[in-house]
Amino acid sequence: MKSWITVFCAIAMIVLCACNEKKTTPTSASASASAPVQVSASVEAASTETETPVADAKLTVIDFYATWCGPCKAMAPIVEKMKKKYPNVVFKKVDIDQDQELAMQYQVDAVPTFVFKTDKGEERMVGACSEAEFEEAIKKALQ
Repeated sequence: MKSWITVFCAIAMIVLCACNEKKTTPTSASASASAPVQVSASVEAASTETETPVADAKLTVIDFYATWCGPCKAMAPIVEKMKKKYPNVVFKKVDIDQDQELAMQYQVDAVPTFVFKTDKGEERMVGACSEAEFEEAIKKALQ
């Protein structure tokens, strides 16, 4: 019985560590530098605090989260602060439990996952991070 508990605890720790792991993975896009940011229709339908479209948006940040995720809850105030600080950036929130198909499309395997979409491609950040790290990712995507 003790060996099963040990195995269960080890698996739980691995899962928790995966949620907190931060990695960025650049991907290339086939769009030209002058093309507008392409966002799928499902992402367009995702909830957003910015109800009016941002005409000059060069960056869309998609926040894949879950209501039960502690690191997602910790990132929420940071995301809100960045929304106010960067009004020219479109922020979208996608609940992975409500939109599993979109989460699979973006290959989200841990939350929170942030996808930074530009006309040059997309970058992703997985896991919770500091406010400075999140802002740095936004600045990098805007370059």
